[in-house]
Amino acid sequence: GEKFQDLDCPLEDPEPVEPGTEERDSKFARTPPAINRPCNTMDIGFRNMANCPLHGYFVKSNQTSCQEKFELHLGMNRAPGDFMWGWDSATKFQGSFVGHTFAFRSAADPSILVDQVTLKPTRVVDC
Repeated sequence: GEKFQDLDCPLEDPEPVEPGTEERDSKFARTPPAINRPCNTMDIGFRNMANCPLHGYFVKSNQTSCQEKFELHLGMNRAPGDFMWGWDSATKFQGSFVGHTFAFRSAADPSILVDQVTLKPTRVVDC
């Protein structure tokens, strides 16, 4: 994300809402964390350093196809009232697992891939 400093960003980053309601458009809704999550679930923090609104997608791939599913939006507000659920928040946490991949695309132009992150195990070595 930090290497993309020259993205063409819109001045506004409006939250998409369903027509005629105040509810967030279901295509951009976050899934609340499960109550009884598997014990190997990690809460991973993502921070927008691109200075442009980004959409984060879970990448599901196998040998024959690759699909992306919207997971989170990273806004540009570094000190929002609600960092976890606020649309404008530059920080979001996501429950995930080792091996999962996330693609971050420009919210203004999803054809622009800003970064891709694959979660890997942390290696802890003895001093």
